[in-house]
Amino acid sequence: MSILQRRSGRSTAEDPNAFRLLIEPTGTATVVAVHGELDIATVDGLRSALGVVTNDRFAHLVVDLAGATFVDSVGVGAILHAKQRLGDTGRLAIVVAPESYAQVIFEVVGVDAVLAIFPTRAEALAYLGA
Repeated sequence: MSILQRRSGRSTAEDPNAFRLLIEPTGTATVVAVHGELDIATVDGLRSALGVVTNDRFAHLVVDLAGATFVDSVGVGAILHAKQRLGDTGRLAIVVAPESYAQVIFEVVGVDAVLAIFPTRAEALAYLGA
């Protein structure tokens, strides 16, 4: 399943910051991949996708932010809410590109201490055993 949203009338080929969200079942995990800017204008798409996945409290979830060009605090909040919804039985891994804006915001906010963060999707999936 995939979800596509745009911030403006421009296509994603014209605007690398245009928001796209892809949901990809992968073995025993689900990957929610974010591309473009994740902010107050686009976070509802992420919240909806995470809500669908976290309805199954035994879910293994990867939020892949490697393609995100910007992440603000509402995006971080949506991810933390998903972790809470998964409870103790679900597992969550985050993919953040090294030296990206997303990595900086996760470090500044301090959530890198409570979330399993990896530089690649393969490492995140391996952590989940998927």
